[in-house]
Amino acid sequence: MTSKIVIDATRQWPEEGGPEHYQSLNRAMLEELAPDSFNEVEANWKKWVGNWRPPGR
Repeated sequence: MTSKIVIDATRQWPEEGGPEHYQSLNRAMLEELAPDSFNEVEANWKKWVGNWRPPGR
């Protein structure tokens, strides 16, 4: 005998019992409130992170 569990992590529509409005996604908020943040990270990635890799990789 086996058993399975399925987790549905999708957002529900209001008619499915979900909220009327969802909060903005983090990326959308960053693009709106700190529009240069992604370009700054891209420009400085090597300086900040270098060739770092997680242990075991």
